[in-house]
Amino acid sequence: MVVRAIRYGVGLGCALALLGVALALGQDKPPAKDPDKAPPRVGLDKPPPKRSLDEYRQFFKTPETPHDFWQALKFELDIGANDLALRHLRGFLDKKPSDADLMQIEEEDGMTAFLRLRNVQWSPDAKLQADTLKAIDDLITRVTEAVKKQRGDPKRIEVLIRGLSASPEERAYSLKELYRAGAAAVPHLISGIRNTTGSEHIAILSALLKLGPDTIPPLEAALDIEDAAMRIELIDVLQKRAAKRSVPFLWHLASGPEQSQAVREKATEALSNLLGVPPNKLPAGRAALTREADRYYNHEVKFPNPAAVAVWRWDAAKKELVQGWPGAETVPATRAEEYYGLLFAGQALAIDPEYQPAQVEFLSIALDKGMEKTGYEKPLTQAAPEVSRLLSTVNPELVNAVLERALADKRVPVMIGAARALGDLAELRAARPTGHGQPALVRALSYPDRRVQMAAADAYLRIGAVPTPGTASRIVDILTRAVGVEPAARAGAKVMVAFGSREAGEAVSRAVSAAGFSPVRAFTGRDALRRLGQAADIDLLIIDANLPDPGLASLLGQLRSDVNYGRLPLLLVAPQVTREALLRERLKAENELQSMARRRDRLVLQRERVDRDLISAPRDVVLDLEVERERLGKELVAVSFQREQTLRGDLRRLDQELLTAPRDRTDSLLRLTEGYANLQVVSEAAVRDVPSLRRMIVAQAAEDANQPLTETERQEYAERALVWLGRMARGEVAGYDIQPAAEAIVGALGFPKLSNPAMLAALEAAARLPAEVRGVRPQTKLAAFILDGDRSPALRSATATELVRSIQLHGPTLTDNEAKNLAALLDAQGTDPKLRVSVALVVGSLRPDTRRTGERLRQFQPPQPAPPAKPAEK
Repeated sequence: MVVRAIRYGVGLGCALALLGVALALGQDKPPAKDPDKAPPRVGLDKPPPKRSLDEYRQFFKTPETPHDFWQALKFELDIGANDLALRHLRGFLDKKPSDADLMQIEEEDGMTAFLRLRNVQWSPDAKLQADTLKAIDDLITRVTEAVKKQRGDPKRIEVLIRGLSASPEERAYSLKELYRAGAAAVPHLISGIRNTTGSEHIAILSALLKLGPDTIPPLEAALDIEDAAMRIELIDVLQKRAAKRSVPFLWHLASGPEQSQAVREKATEALSNLLGVPPNKLPAGRAALTREADRYYNHEVKFPNPAAVAVWRWDAAKKELVQGWPGAETVPATRAEEYYGLLFAGQALAIDPEYQPAQVEFLSIALDKGMEKTGYEKPLTQAAPEVSRLLSTVNPELVNAVLERALADKRVPVMIGAARALGDLAELRAARPTGHGQPALVRALSYPDRRVQMAAADAYLRIGAVPTPGTASRIVDILTRAVGVEPAARAGAKVMVAFGSREAGEAVSRAVSAAGFSPVRAFTGRDALRRLGQAADIDLLIIDANLPDPGLASLLGQLRSDVNYGRLPLLLVAPQVTREALLRERLKAENELQSMARRRDRLVLQRERVDRDLISAPRDVVLDLEVERERLGKELVAVSFQREQTLRGDLRRLDQELLTAPRDRTDSLLRLTEGYANLQVVSEAAVRDVPSLRRMIVAQAAEDANQPLTETERQEYAERALVWLGRMARGEVAGYDIQPAAEAIVGALGFPKLSNPAMLAALEAAARLPAEVRGVRPQTKLAAFILDGDRSPALRSATATELVRSIQLHGPTLTDNEAKNLAALLDAQGTDPKLRVSVALVVGSLRPDTRRTGERLRQFQPPQPAPPAKPAEK
């Protein structure tokens, strides 16, 4: 009773309190609006009235204005009611807030209040969540543009700059608003410094000392101004602001020969203070600038927003400070790296034009970014003609030095660009040995990247240098592997799947195909190595850690030491069926078996109890007990004895497998592969799962060195290689033996998508091969090409000509059946006349015996005589 009385009293007190609040709210009516009275002005010079979140919390008023909806939105987010917050967000957006509304909210809560909306989970429904985030992105864009428009308004900034020389109150307000304007105010402040003197000049310089960190980049760009006195003043501002990040922009001012003595002294003083190093201990400006350029070349400089970097620069033509370029106020991080890297390397060259490290740095950056624009397929002359022109005008030894450095740094795009440039320049010195060993171009032939190898081989051949036997053999090997890649449409990259287990290999191959790639199967380590050596068409390896012959340690060593495929990305699959996995599976089966037995025992006891109760039960409960007994019987049936037998069979199987099962090798595999690049240890379940496998392959291919060859590249490499092999066969390029490429050349005759020049080159090379080389008989392949009715008559006729050449050089090796087929083609009614003539030469070159010669003579029939010509009418 006491508890009830207490509850009643508390309830009554709450009701009275709520009634009092309601009466108070009813009496507190808002004042009537005066239609003749203008609303309070919220302008650029007067901050808007603030309305606290507590106001919404206290009164829970129904939102009406955009500001009301915003306060309600913040409150619901604050207490975690995201579903109600979403309703207020919609109301806020439906009210279509003006720029003034958005600016008022930004003044009160800052830009972060809008940005944090992106981190809210608005709804479990994926589509609704995505639509909401898109609306928030649009809102953030609007707010950003509104803030930029207001605070970057040139007229407003000019008014604020004039306010710096007015009363203390106006100065304080102007300084506060200029701080908010940030970097946008700096160009106008620089212009103000140029056009003022005396106290106004000093007031602006003083204001520059109190602005935010975002004003440092435009101040650094303003150091390029032509006025030496202003340079000294700006250096002083950066020094007083302790802007250590501005050090790179001071080296040129401290060391440039074109700088005045006063500027050099002031810049040296600033460098000494910012770095804490005595002036006589400062490094040379050219070296410091080259190191700074190298930071951008190696992507060591991080930008706050890599997608939109604001690059400030001094426009000498317009004599003003500008952000970005016309139509591109912000640029991606890679373009910013290009700008600053070339800027600092160029300043180092301005100090000393002969400083080779700066020359190498400058050309490396230009080549790296030029290749990035063109990609690997297009030449520099198309997408980056300015880089192509630069390469054609510099000293070839510099290009060779860039290639040397790229090999050391493993920068694939720069290697490819430099090798191609050396080929364009036909620079013989690039192929000659140096005092440091083999030339860079020759070492590039053995760099484990298909694109680099092909670029180096093509460049070496275009230079026309006489090769050493080792170099010639290596180039032929590169061309052979390129020819071995059949140009044909295929689904994505080629992935080698090397598994000893046929079932596991087929399962992973199916996953590779479903992920959009082409699987290539191998069953042993030797199979994998042999297939990799045949053609340069494998883009990624998936290898089972239990792959037999020659064993994992030996296989990995051979894979990673090979010059052809040493850098291919590799997914090493840890065994799925291990002793630990089997023990877990056995424990699970044993637990299920025990649980089933306990449940059956419990049901048996319950049914026995029911049976006993039925003996002495009253009549009115007998029916209920029988129903219960029937239910227990059904449950006993459900506890299947068949399932129990299955589980016991599983336990016997698992016990047998445990005798030979390997232990979990994941840790040992990680230790074994610790020193290998582009290698990842994964589970078998991961490579069988299609989405997981696709993510892994795409992630591996994201790096420049791992990108699969495109179909265009495959086609181009195969055709270019055939053209070079054809020229070698004809003797136009001396010093090369094409016999090691025999199988690839003859195999190319079956490619249906080769262009005519490439196919003719393949025919010419095949015709000049020995009668039989490495188990290949070229004449047999040439004869098959002639007999292929799907080929054009022109190509078949050209093939017949080359077959005659082969027969003349090496004697006939065709079988009787092949000779009969050619003779049948000669006699066929529908044979093309020009092809018939060429085939006749082949048949004649086979040197038939006397009997066959007589038969050919007897079958000859001259053409029927034509009717006499009619006399011309007079």
